[in-house]
Amino acid sequence: MQKKLALYLDDTRNPTENPPGYEWKIVRDYIEFTAFIINYFKENRKLPDLISFDHDLSPEHVDYYLDHQNQKIEDYSIFKDKTGMHAAQWLIAVCEKNNISLKGIKLCVHSHNPAGSSNIQNALNAFKSKQLGPGEGDCFLNQWPFEYDQKIIQKRQKEHEEKINDRI
Repeated sequence: MQKKLALYLDDTRNPTENPPGYEWKIVRDYIEFTAFIINYFKENRKLPDLISFDHDLSPEHVDYYLDHQNQKIEDYSIFKDKTGMHAAQWLIAVCEKNNISLKGIKLCVHSHNPAGSSNIQNALNAFKSKQLGPGEGDCFLNQWPFEYDQKIIQKRQKEHEEKINDRI
């Protein structure tokens, strides 16, 4: 039996277990996410069967979250780098423009940022309900088992130390 495709958008984490019947494909940022969706759709004429979103896809997002604990994010233009919310908004726009249905597509948010998670979940649920009818917004929150990608973590720590040293 062929496994279904599950797309995992996250800058630092790797899922350690596949959901039953699925196999993960990991993308690290907005650009990889959009490129993968475009190429996958061209080849398969469908979206991945499950898409799981992280919100904070760069250090600037994590810094904002730490500085503004659980405050609602009203203006996403403050970010230089695109967030998981930007990815969700792009997916919604592509589906609207190209009349692509989200029927049968499982949508999930696994972010540790509660405000960002809520924004993504609300946007996806509103679109699914609009597209498929009331009550069809079924984007869920889940923390898949994961481990951090140590190479990415070490690179980020080095960059952070260099920034601090530049300030001194």
